[in-house]
Amino acid sequence: MRAFKITALVVLLLVVVLSITLGWLVRSEPGSRWLLQQGLGLSPVTIEASGITGTLFNDAGSFLGDLNWQQVFHGGRGGLIVGRYDPSDFMDLSAHANPWTAFSNLAVALNTSIALPDFSFGAALGHLIGDQVWVNGGANDANGVIDEVEFFEGGAEFFTFLEAGWTPSRAQRYTHQVHVTLWHVDEREDAGVPESEGIALGANWTFDEKWMLFARAGWSDGTAPLMNATVTAGVTRSIHRRDLLGLGTNWGDPSDDSLRDQWSTELFYRFQFSQNLALTPSVQWLIDPAQNPEEDQVWVFGLRARLTL
Repeated sequence: MRAFKITALVVLLLVVVLSITLGWLVRSEPGSRWLLQQGLGLSPVTIEASGITGTLFNDAGSFLGDLNWQQVFHGGRGGLIVGRYDPSDFMDLSAHANPWTAFSNLAVALNTSIALPDFSFGAALGHLIGDQVWVNGGANDANGVIDEVEFFEGGAEFFTFLEAGWTPSRAQRYTHQVHVTLWHVDEREDAGVPESEGIALGANWTFDEKWMLFARAGWSDGTAPLMNATVTAGVTRSIHRRDLLGLGTNWGDPSDDSLRDQWSTELFYRFQFSQNLALTPSVQWLIDPAQNPEEDQVWVFGLRARLTL
């Protein structure tokens, strides 16, 4: 096990060095000239896909994410949150949808047919009925953004949702579950975005405590979400108890009728070197990137490091 980790670390360091070297060769004039002399006409490509290929990677600087009060009641069967938070953390959940530890592509990690606001002020309430059925719902400021702490600056414009789901038992709530979500977002007058609404389906199921299959689908009206129709499917596999291998693919029909349908596929492997350190190389294959009609396919290579204290 230790030898495997050391080998993996060496491989990752080599990948980093090769990536930096290739990036310099492609972008610099001397490097590009050398590649041409070798018969390799590589050049950087603008992705211009509908969605985000590097969720959490941004230049927002410092920002306030969560500032809320959470309360558990009825013996842990119910929960309430009030304040500033990311609504995607409390609706349409799936065990694979954690951009910190799993997929980086937004279309694979989340349901892009839902017009989710970013971190925003709101409230949500959920409760488990019996041992297998849950219901939850909530409302958030539809104009919430990650780098601004404003309290309904655009007025009473809400994103609302209602969800119901089933799980075999309370202990399997996140590993074995299916759910359906209804949502609506008001017209955002200052932003010039009309109201939209839709329905989303989601499921994930774990086998042998190692394999997890997941699937999502969504349909919506209006131009507020990225997609009006989307389908996602994939699998993850736990390896050596803490490492994780994942493969997911997504098809999406953009809400902008002038854009073509887009396919997004991501493969990643998370090396969990310790409880506090993980490195995750990934590769993404985008077919018919919606906002780049000049490219039929684009490859995106990534490397994410996560250090927790």
